[in-house]
Amino acid sequence: MKKICSILISLLITAQTGLAADTVLLNNGDILTGTILEQTPEHIYFKSAAFGSISLSPRDVLEIRI
Repeated sequence: MKKICSILISLLITAQTGLAADTVLLNNGDILTGTILEQTPEHIYFKSAAFGSISLSPRDVLEIRI
């Protein structure tokens, strides 16, 4: 239930800003919203307003929504 609420809140925030954003759901339940800069078999390069540019391991990612 907590995951569903987090996803809905993230979607509402994105819808309210009017900007298209990528959403990354991590295995630990965290949700990141921003832009996927590049995706390789070893890394997902992601940029968000909250965290800046980061590199994620694909093994830590549950789902990507574009």
